[in-house]
Amino acid sequence: MAIVLYREDGSDKLSPLCMGSLINQRYVMTTAQCANGDPFKPYRVRLGEHTIDQEEDCNANGGRNETRHRMKSLRKAIVSSVDEAKCRTQYALFGLTLAEDQFCAEAGAGSSGSSCHGDVGAPLGYTAGYYGTQQFVQFGIAAFGTFGCREAPSVYTNVSVHVGWIIGNVRP
Repeated sequence: MAIVLYREDGSDKLSPLCMGSLINQRYVMTTAQCANGDPFKPYRVRLGEHTIDQEEDCNANGGRNETRHRMKSLRKAIVSSVDEAKCRTQYALFGLTLAEDQFCAEAGAGSSGSSCHGDVGAPLGYTAGYYGTQQFVQFGIAAFGTFGCREAPSVYTNVSVHVGWIIGNVRP
């Protein structure tokens, strides 16, 4: 996990506004909205955090929960895919249109949560066997959700659509 930190105007204070995932020794994958510098430009990335209010712990995120309170510890949720037409209809009610490279997923009943405030850029994936070891396979990046966190499914960017660009631009 990675926390993308942004410098507040005219201050030395850094704010964790986005998440990301380390994809090799030099690159963190996040959403375009977290990296394009509008309105803030990423300043620093913290890796391996779990508890955000500790300076060093090798474990955090600033992902907010469903009551919009900033969470201090990294959380996870088990999500399932959602019918694309249903999801597009729900987001149309908010005046939003999903891009072709986006899909929806939501937490099942009894799950501890779903993608929420502060989760933008966080990975969506699963653990799979790969040459005899278990590896995390990322297939989505949290793009956005609704303000209530459960009013509609969360929207993710489909990583597989962008693999060609990633491979062509990431250097060892």
